[in-house]
Amino acid sequence: MGLAVPLRAWQSRIHGARCWIRIGDATNNIMQLMAVFVLRTLILPLLFLYCLGIGFKAIWRVDARDLMRRYIRDGKGVQSA
Repeated sequence: MGLAVPLRAWQSRIHGARCWIRIGDATNNIMQLMAVFVLRTLILPLLFLYCLGIGFKAIWRVDARDLMRRYIRDGKGVQSA
């Protein structure tokens, strides 16, 4: 009985430390998940649109904004129902 009490105290300390390690790992995983979410939903689509605009200008040598202005000026804009 003399040795069992200190062993139980050490077991509870080790178990508590393991729980904190698991919480720390979970926090890291959540942060990585958030970073991937932002990357896939914001950064990559914006980068794709930017590259699409550059490609449009390089292929047709026309600014898409000028085309839209002409399209709207000629009355071919979005028609409301």
